[in-house]
Amino acid sequence: MYKILKGVQQLKGAISIIEEVINIIAIDIAYGSTRIHVQTLRDLEQIPGELELVERSCQYPFEARKTVEGVRFFCLLEAAEVEELRKSA
Repeated sequence: MYKILKGVQQLKGAISIIEEVINIIAIDIAYGSTRIHVQTLRDLEQIPGELELVERSCQYPFEARKTVEGVRFFCLLEAAEVEELRKSA
């Protein structure tokens, strides 16, 4: 039981540290996979690594993402936001 309590405390501490830098919408932790949905592209810019743009077929047609130590940080973008991003690059 001690290990569970310690793990939960560490997880909450890690989330708190990350929230000092970015705005988190949701965290999805599944076996072997962790995804953190951030609010804006500006939040994603605070994450180290190379930005990837992935096309989707739904309301938000793009997912911008970066992966750090196996944890995927991402935000959903509208087409106009991607156009602006590409113009500034």
